[in-house]
Amino acid sequence: MAQDRFDWFPSLSLPLLIEQADHVVGLIEAADCKNAQGASKETRKEQRCSIMRQIISALYVAHTSDDLVSFPLPPRAYSSRKIAVGKIHLSHTYTKEAYDKLTELGWLEVAEPPRDGKHTRVKASGALAAAFNELGLVWSPQELKSRNQLVQLRDVKRDCNGTPIRKGKHAKTQKFDCEVPEGPEVEKMRDRLERINSFLTHHCFHLDLSDENLEELQREMIEREDEDEERDNDPKLLRLHDVQMRRVFARGSMGKGGRFYGGWWQGIPELHRPHIRIDGYKTIEVDYSGIAIRIISARLGQPLPADVDPYDIGIPGWEGSKDSRRKKVKKIVNALINDEDGVYRLPKDAEDQLGVDEATFKNLFKQKHPLIYEQLATGIGLEAQYVDSQIAERVMWTMMEEGIVILPIHDSFCVRLGYRQWLESVMKHTFESLVAAEVGVDSSYSKNDDYFGLKRQEIELKVEAIEDEAERMGVVNADKLYSQLRDRESDVMDSFLQSWDAWRLKTG
Repeated sequence: MAQDRFDWFPSLSLPLLIEQADHVVGLIEAADCKNAQGASKETRKEQRCSIMRQIISALYVAHTSDDLVSFPLPPRAYSSRKIAVGKIHLSHTYTKEAYDKLTELGWLEVAEPPRDGKHTRVKASGALAAAFNELGLVWSPQELKSRNQLVQLRDVKRDCNGTPIRKGKHAKTQKFDCEVPEGPEVEKMRDRLERINSFLTHHCFHLDLSDENLEELQREMIEREDEDEERDNDPKLLRLHDVQMRRVFARGSMGKGGRFYGGWWQGIPELHRPHIRIDGYKTIEVDYSGIAIRIISARLGQPLPADVDPYDIGIPGWEGSKDSRRKKVKKIVNALINDEDGVYRLPKDAEDQLGVDEATFKNLFKQKHPLIYEQLATGIGLEAQYVDSQIAERVMWTMMEEGIVILPIHDSFCVRLGYRQWLESVMKHTFESLVAAEVGVDSSYSKNDDYFGLKRQEIELKVEAIEDEAERMGVVNADKLYSQLRDRESDVMDSFLQSWDAWRLKTG
């Protein structure tokens, strides 16, 4: 399902947005001379206000992130039946009415006409866009997502022979939404996720970046071509209001996948994630070491010791956990174990980067993990991913119960710097409880705006140079030498954090 559809944007509670929405509804009602059947005047107004606020919120969020809003207009895109897969569960009459009035006022314009006969892509214009510009990017409370949006089930489109349909430059599989089988367990998932989302919406997640570097990051995210199929659900644009999660299950099975998606931080390239902040505090990312391989090995009766690197499969010249090729090996291994149809092929650049061809790579993997190799193309990877999602849910829940915010990034989590050891302990304990095996965790680092674009080793060299200069100058505290850089202002991010601070002080 397209996450840029207007009803999937967060519905914000900013006074300006509410005022604008209520003003337009007032104009609609003043011109409404129809004697509506069935619904009372109060009910009609309530529905109209709710829909208009949703649309105005979507236009605002898109406006602040240089995005567009997808707006299906045909009646067939709407349904009052909550179980109707892929439908908009709002009144088509009132939604089309709102669309027409916003267009009439010049507050909404078509940016891209529909290509498939279903979706028109729109943006704010005129006085509404001007009001958004004056408001700027500010934090806001938001309504919780509808429960029917919290759990999704997807499958792969196949041709008449059962072969996955693959399109695009990178030949990605085409997916579609399925009906979620209702039952007590699904309701429990929704209950837990609703609690987690409620917790997240009371906090502020932002970036320690100057306006210039923020723009550079946004350009990089837009231009980046994401070849990693398992991250198809990750955001490609920086929408700081996207903080609520959903669980996405795969291959038409509630026992496959189930990972958490929806947070804007999940789309940030790994190099820039150390700039993420929680309520103004520095964060650190803690990552499970080879979680999928460890889960599968444990299920096959051969759990790996915590000190064994599952991605050290014998690539020539391997330099241990710091080997620059490790990320590439990890990506290929995860693709192999998730490849149920046996269609995955090593990327063209893999042989040059790794120094081995596809046959050699698979043979090395077979020697390192023979039991797992026998299970390739059986769905065991996505089944392990479901266990991975159960672990993530319990880790988030445990930390939340202690009042500690963590941000899930699939098999890793961002947490305030001071809670790193606590998180590591919870992660290890949770894994061992659910998988009955050992696991190691790795921690990243935090960085300020002046280190934007630098890798960890480059930062360490820069810090050493600063400390050497401090010693040469006789400065006792090297922090004084670069405190001005560390405190560099960022109008956009500062305003976003300050608006959350103001809300927090107001609400107590």
